[in-house]
Amino acid sequence: MYRHPDSNYEDFQDKLDLTIAKLSETNSKYYICDDFNTDLLKNHEDQRAKVYVNMLHGYGCYILPHYPPRVASTNSTLNHI
Repeated sequence: MYRHPDSNYEDFQDKLDLTIAKLSETNSKYYICDDFNTDLLKNHEDQRAKVYVNMLHGYGCYILPHYPPRVASTNSTLNHI
């Protein structure tokens, strides 16, 4: 799944929530591979990241990896689940 950085985040979040709800109803295992352009390391200060993480946890999803897969000399980000 991909969310363009210039797209409407709230619309994307709503559609993702509906999609995960449908997947959860099947009682099957599922994996979400993404590039949502949201830094999950900032979930304590960024409201979008916080809502996203809480939504995933509400469905019993685990965020992997738990560490930044990309580290630069000036910053690091966690954009994947």
